[in-house]
Amino acid sequence: MSGRKPEDELAAIERDRGMAQSAEDASGQDPEGEFAAIDEEYARRLTDRLRRLRAGEELAAIEDDRAAGGGVTRGAGWRAAAAPLERLLAAAHDIAGAETLAGALDLDLGEMASALRLRPALERIALADLAGDRRAADDVLARLLPALDAMSEAERLIAHERLFASGPRAPRTLRQLGDRIGVTRERVRQIEARLKRKLARDIGPPLQALAAAAGRQLGPVADEAGFRAQTRSLFDHAPASCADLAAAILRSELGYSCEDGVCLSAEATAVAERLRSAAGSHADPEGLIDEPGLRGELPDEAWLEHWPALIARCGFPRIAGQLALRDTQKALIKATLIAIGVPATRDEIAEASGVRATAVGSQLSQISGAVRADKRRWALAEWVEGEYAGIAAEIIQRIENDGGSTSLSRLLTELPRRFGVSVVSVRAYAGAPRFAIEGGFVRLADESSIRLRPLGEVIDGRDERGAPWWTFEAEDRHFEGFSLLGFPPELAVALGCDPGGSASAKIANLPACRDLSVIWRLTSLSGASLGYLAEPLRRLGVRAGDRVRVVVRGPGVAELRREP
Repeated sequence: MSGRKPEDELAAIERDRGMAQSAEDASGQDPEGEFAAIDEEYARRLTDRLRRLRAGEELAAIEDDRAAGGGVTRGAGWRAAAAPLERLLAAAHDIAGAETLAGALDLDLGEMASALRLRPALERIALADLAGDRRAADDVLARLLPALDAMSEAERLIAHERLFASGPRAPRTLRQLGDRIGVTRERVRQIEARLKRKLARDIGPPLQALAAAAGRQLGPVADEAGFRAQTRSLFDHAPASCADLAAAILRSELGYSCEDGVCLSAEATAVAERLRSAAGSHADPEGLIDEPGLRGELPDEAWLEHWPALIARCGFPRIAGQLALRDTQKALIKATLIAIGVPATRDEIAEASGVRATAVGSQLSQISGAVRADKRRWALAEWVEGEYAGIAAEIIQRIENDGGSTSLSRLLTELPRRFGVSVVSVRAYAGAPRFAIEGGFVRLADESSIRLRPLGEVIDGRDERGAPWWTFEAEDRHFEGFSLLGFPPELAVALGCDPGGSASAKIANLPACRDLSVIWRLTSLSGASLGYLAEPLRRLGVRAGDRVRVVVRGPGVAELRREP
């Protein structure tokens, strides 16, 4: 091997190149079309120089391979490559201003080769003829094999089972390894720390270079089985035990995080963390995520192809086609309504979502953006012109819009057409205590004009102390939290509830129970309502179908008794 410095070698090559170029200029022809005047000695020396530039400090190992017999084929390959490569690198220097081989490799040499019409010549040269039998992983193996030979059995065990546990299993614990080799946990920890430092020192530089190349080939997201197979295949030509450890060390250096069969690079893991952190700002109150908005958090569009893997790593479920922060009943109901895409009834949403119809009904009114499209159907607010608030509310809205009164004929025509309610229902609500009809127009009634019946016409009797009482039949829904409808307004007033207002009433004979709620909505066709009945009914031993007596003791005080 020549004792010249690389700079001296390069100068000699340049002198030869000038001589060859002068010879060509003098002859006026180039029979081969690729610097045929360059002699074999120049080609050989250029080959040696390119080897040095390619392999750097490993030149000695390359020369050893050539001396062992591998240099014949490799030399022929480099002799064929010398002329077109020389022209290509000269163009990179003269035209693009590259000063070093590294600078030239940063350029688009393929485009430059096409422009110089060198591509056919380069395509005839196989890389195997240039690289010989040397592999990219050889530098790592060349340093790992001596390191393995120098390890004790305990160190090899710790390397395999602790530092670089192969396969999907978790590393052994310090205690497990200590028990196996007969030392304390602290001793295992010390050996592990020392071994880690030693391996990093011995194989660090070539391992980092190999990891950088392998990482670009694998990409930011990889299938776990393919990730393990590809990293292992780089060392197939090594002994199995060494190859397994080398592959495990490479995977550790790559820094991929593997879960559920998918491996993410450190960069991809950081992107997934960014998405997880930003998702809340792109979600509605039910936790449904604005997916296009969240995609905007990606570093660039190239990451879109990895979107499924990234959101899976974030742990975001997909519910009825919608991405969500978590799988909840509210999220499912809203996502199902979005999937249906048109106003739907409670039963239709229940059938599509698998949620009980009663649960759907109780949740819809609490879901953001969900409104009544009509009497039976629900929709998103942007799907309909306006929310259906009920017949009474629609009547009030039109009275206010029309300046204090609206025609009854308009109500009887418009409300059934828009909301699917019956004419009979509209007429009945127009006759509720909240409204007054005069001359074919409907207006809001003055509460002072409301007339109540005498209490004696409403009650079912009086007790021995003269307190009025009224009875009702208990139903299953009263035990499920639903109010009693049809409570006489006259009794509501007797309990302290004003027209259009609400009040609470203590249960004198059941003081531990929650107070009853009394509500009288003037738009209601059924009168007032009585709420919070479930607990007192159970305390009284009442069952569905039993009769229950409501005794009015005075404003804010009542009794509940089961009828014999």
